[in-house]
Amino acid sequence: FSASSTAITMGNNRLDGLDSAQSVATPNNQNDGDHQTGPQSPSPSSWTVPLNHPSRYRPPSCQFQCGETIDRSGEVGVVSFHCTLPNYDSNTIDRPNQCRRLEFSCRGRSVGCLVEGEGAVRDEDLEATYEHVDPCFFDAGYSLAGRTGFQVWAGSRLLLESLSCVNHEKKKDRNSMEDRLNDWQTRVRQGARIIELGSGVGLVGATLASMGGQVLLTDLPTLVDSAIWPNLELNRNDDPDKDDTPPPDWLLQNTEDEPMQLVAIGDGWAATAALDWTKPVEDQLASSCYNNVDLIVASDCVWLASMLQSLLDTVQSIFDVAIDHCRPTFLMSFQRRDSPQKDKDSIFTTVDRVVEAMNLRGWKVQCLAWNWARVDVDGDEDDGGEERKANQEVFLFEIVPSRRDDLSET
Repeated sequence: FSASSTAITMGNNRLDGLDSAQSVATPNNQNDGDHQTGPQSPSPSSWTVPLNHPSRYRPPSCQFQCGETIDRSGEVGVVSFHCTLPNYDSNTIDRPNQCRRLEFSCRGRSVGCLVEGEGAVRDEDLEATYEHVDPCFFDAGYSLAGRTGFQVWAGSRLLLESLSCVNHEKKKDRNSMEDRLNDWQTRVRQGARIIELGSGVGLVGATLASMGGQVLLTDLPTLVDSAIWPNLELNRNDDPDKDDTPPPDWLLQNTEDEPMQLVAIGDGWAATAALDWTKPVEDQLASSCYNNVDLIVASDCVWLASMLQSLLDTVQSIFDVAIDHCRPTFLMSFQRRDSPQKDKDSIFTTVDRVVEAMNLRGWKVQCLAWNWARVDVDGDEDDGGEERKANQEVFLFEIVPSRRDDLSET
């Protein structure tokens, strides 16, 4: 599975090139990046892990299926994207007792999410349905980056499969990446408090809520009003018994004058709030909305280099407030968009930029899983520059602030 020479060196603020065929610096001089000993992580200064280590490759799961069709009556747009996920309870953790289907109205077809055999919308299907004028074009704060939020992207699938599908070949090593993912699956089902950044059409947040999570979905005001909330309503429970269950307090109120929109989905709850990464978090959300979160998630939402630091500043603000209460973790999926020339001046965020920016903040970064996405890429001079299909890696990173490690060692 070697397709990248990128590796993470944690704790010393640098990136090293490393071919996955080379030996990897890990505890006890082992060559498998997953095999760690002891309850605590090894010294960051001597731990180098290749991003695309074969042990972390996670193929698409038959337990999680997606598809899309044209729906001209869609609340948000003409593309209807759906996902069917396993539904576990405490007595059937090794096998789903039924499946749940969630649906999301989108303004464009998905990118890199679907696998062979899953229904996909074609370009010719969309030609007659495109709107000539973007209805949100004049909304405050709206931009090209915001427009991409009306589609589903490849990183969403990897994140959701990793958190919803049990791997039956679970490793015995309690610190393995699969064990950590399975632990997060359990915590979500048990009602983990989650804040999602850059929620787009709401796919990730609604799915985590359906599993049992308490999720606050955030994005620009336009996306909250025109995409996230309509899709949460589309997937809300029809079961009247759920209406008798009191919602979690932290999702009820943002400010005294601004109650949150809240809906029950599956076994959990989902609420929405507008959050602009370029503005201070404390000016937009009450501290009660993020000072006790267990998990921060973001799915493939910093494809432009100009967006990266704003996202990390927002995560840092949540870390700073929440770490004294619950020591949160940040899970972020990201699709590789590096140019073949490794152009450092590219407008697109690269894998190196993401990992380096997190290392410079003193955060500990690990790749929990990776997979391939089939996407359109620009051609090179040899093929006339025409667009072509190519496989691009998609990564799922786990990030924790340095102070969490400090607390663990005391």
